[in-house]
Amino acid sequence: AVRVTRIRNLAWLVLPVWTLLVWVPRIRNIWTDDELSAGGQTVRTAWALVFIAFAVGAVVLAVRRSATEPGSPRQRWMQAFVVWTVAFWAMRGTQIALADHQTSFIVVHTVLASVSVGLAVWSWPRPAAGWLAHDPPLDHG
Repeated sequence: AVRVTRIRNLAWLVLPVWTLLVWVPRIRNIWTDDELSAGGQTVRTAWALVFIAFAVGAVVLAVRRSATEPGSPRQRWMQAFVVWTVAFWAMRGTQIALADHQTSFIVVHTVLASVSVGLAVWSWPRPAAGWLAHDPPLDHG
């Protein structure tokens, strides 16, 4: 159970750190983009702030060493964070890929989306082995 918890804790820190690295600089980029309308800047800033809030919340829960067991506030927070990340990139990644953008822009955003979704899937809260009746018990040997 210790190894499962360590891996889960690592995943639950890597996703927020990556998210902060992607979205904090994005806010400056949004407000210096002359091609975006005020409405476009506002919507994109709101998206960034949601990501930042999820990441900060995940870090706060990690620093407080909140429990990771099923149903804990930390687990529920990470579930919401993962769902938001996957849903956002599924929607936004598709929009970017189908829009009239330069190939380099599409490639960069496809990489950002792929890494974000991959980390989110890795971070999906799973119960410790043995928690569900059909899970095999952990090997403590």
